[in-house]
Amino acid sequence: MKEYAWTGKNADEKKVKGRIKAQGPGYARIALQQKGIFVVKIREISHPAPGKFSWFHPHVSEKDLILFSRQLSTMLNAGLPLLQSLEFLESRHGSPGFQRVLEFVKTSVESGESFTSALKNHPGIFNELYIRMVAAGERAGILDVILGRLAVQMEKMAGLKKKIKSAMLYPVFTLMVAGGVLALMLIFVIPVFEQMFGDMGANLPASTLLVLAMSDFTAAHIWHIMAGIALMVILVKWTYGIKFGKRTGDRILLKIPLVGSLITKTAVARFTRTASSLLEYPAIQSLNKPSLPCIQVCPRDDTWLNSWKKVQYSLPWSLP
Repeated sequence: MKEYAWTGKNADEKKVKGRIKAQGPGYARIALQQKGIFVVKIREISHPAPGKFSWFHPHVSEKDLILFSRQLSTMLNAGLPLLQSLEFLESRHGSPGFQRVLEFVKTSVESGESFTSALKNHPGIFNELYIRMVAAGERAGILDVILGRLAVQMEKMAGLKKKIKSAMLYPVFTLMVAGGVLALMLIFVIPVFEQMFGDMGANLPASTLLVLAMSDFTAAHIWHIMAGIALMVILVKWTYGIKFGKRTGDRILLKIPLVGSLITKTAVARFTRTASSLLEYPAIQSLNKPSLPCIQVCPRDDTWLNSWKKVQYSLPWSLP
């Protein structure tokens, strides 16, 4: 449904205004007339599609997406049409942000787009893996099954992310505290010792002089250091946003002890779960590069594409 802003007069001839949701301006006028309001002016309120035109799209949690996938799978499995299921979920969903998303998706489906095309309009909400698996489900006529498997897969990934965050919380907190303590010592504590050593006139070893020099530099250029760190973070984010930068950054991450192993195992787990969901089709479809963008590290572009080419020529999938 679309949202309209209106102004009019009530039965007492007093000017009133408000907003209403309806399928069109005519339906909005009829609904307002039934409430005893004479409409003077009505206009449609345009909203940028979440995740497409707006940088500030509504927050949609992973829990919302899992719940939506499971509920839509259940409704489709029960025989309800897709459009009716989307309309029901839009009106019943508890998250206002996700309600807006579902409203745009439902409107796109009403206008004749496929469900996959409607999801593609919101890349900030539905990732590429989700869209590709939905496309496979639509082509095979088992959208309800694919949505159910997506819900299970997202639940497993959410559990894995939670475990990783819990495991990383303590070391990250420790590093932050250590960094803060080091900065305080360099800025406030060591200058006191520098003055004391100067009053004593003692000959200091090279290591102590180095620490004192670091303290002087940090105290004199603290704002430049903070600005440099912020600039470096922005630069890394920007570089990681382009293809070459992402591949280079991924290769560096894979070479880090423990971290590289964890990323590789997570990527392989995502690949095998996704492939198992698609193996009802020919293996070539499961290994098609656009259909399995689930590995968010650089080996995917070489490893999975090479496997896809081998299966294309009837070679065993297990060949290295």
